[in-house]
Amino acid sequence: MKTLKVLINSMPLSVFIGVNPGETAHPQPIELDVEIELDPASVFSSSPASVAGRHRSSLDHTVDYGELAAAVRKYVEADGRVFDLLEELTADLFSLVSLAAPQARRICIGVRKPQALGGAGVPMVLCDGPPVRDAGGQDSSAEALDNESGLGTS
Repeated sequence: MKTLKVLINSMPLSVFIGVNPGETAHPQPIELDVEIELDPASVFSSSPASVAGRHRSSLDHTVDYGELAAAVRKYVEADGRVFDLLEELTADLFSLVSLAAPQARRICIGVRKPQALGGAGVPMVLCDGPPVRDAGGQDSSAEALDNESGLGTS
């Protein structure tokens, strides 16, 4: 197995977002896609306890997608939080996922705003690449998101 990916597709969220007049008067629906590529050798170990050649999973080396989804929702839908652009929101979520999945090889975040063009298409912003980390291995921008998202690093 060369790649192993954990995905959350089409997660509905409600967010105050926009720069045009009236856009932030009410929350708008967005949809989130998260793709996290992991090292399969780290997630699955071939140990003597494996039965009939089946891999034993190591939960320490994968992603708790329930916890990740809850942290994303808490961050995006926090009281008083307003985003100007989809690009800003997508970059913030990339940092948040970097913090939540330090074992990731690569992360891709996609955010769609389905009602923005009134049915004439769906704008989407993608942010794709290796997790962002500073020299110490920690994502410096994600540190600021730590308390807001409920993800603990200690």
